[in-house]
Amino acid sequence: MQVLPYGRADRPRRRHKAFRIIAIIAIVIFLFNEVPPFVDRLQLLYWQHECMVFTAPPNVVVWQSNNPLLPKPAMPPGYVDPLYLGGNNVARMPRCMVKFLEATQSLRPPFSVILPAGAIFIHERKSRSGLRRLVMVEVLEQGGWTFAVNYQAVSPGTLSTDPVYWPDTSKPVPPVTSAPPPCIFFAGQIDPNDSSHFTIGYEWDDGVRRVMDGYLGDDGNVHLSYKDADLESELKRLHVEH
Repeated sequence: MQVLPYGRADRPRRRHKAFRIIAIIAIVIFLFNEVPPFVDRLQLLYWQHECMVFTAPPNVVVWQSNNPLLPKPAMPPGYVDPLYLGGNNVARMPRCMVKFLEATQSLRPPFSVILPAGAIFIHERKSRSGLRRLVMVEVLEQGGWTFAVNYQAVSPGTLSTDPVYWPDTSKPVPPVTSAPPPCIFFAGQIDPNDSSHFTIGYEWDDGVRRVMDGYLGDDGNVHLSYKDADLESELKRLHVEH
């Protein structure tokens, strides 16, 4: 009996087809496991970049106490209302900051898992020795009273490394008193002549515009201070009246 040659030729074809199917399955499994994390990382880096370059005009009100005598400010472009905010204070947060905090929730220290009530400064700052940080200065709500300000410094992430929150950089702004916080905070501003420096405008109930100074130090900490010489007398006045 004569054996037809094409019978043997079909066997390598079947093997090659099986190999192709296995390779396709392996590629699909790889993409299923690796592509979503990669896309998540790209989204994180996008929101990180938006935070590091975010700016707003100096007259934009980003936090205001619940004072019926003060008109409610308009929602500035690029900001959102924190939906988790309780009470009647007016608070604003840049949308990019909300997205970044949500994307890095698992990386944040335990004390900062709760999102802040409002953001009064967010931008990249560079210390005089070249240390880069994403600096976020925030207003927090605690038990119906507002704890003046809080800050965080974050080492920027890359495609291969996560952003790093430095847990020792979240501190209140001195001096700590029982006086209420300022009535209004304005959007913080970078100093175009000093990459480590920024300022935040604020007002007490007297309507006088004042300035808070901030610096990113070579130690990685953010150093905040009230700039006004009459601060102590103002705090005493507020403490007596309230």
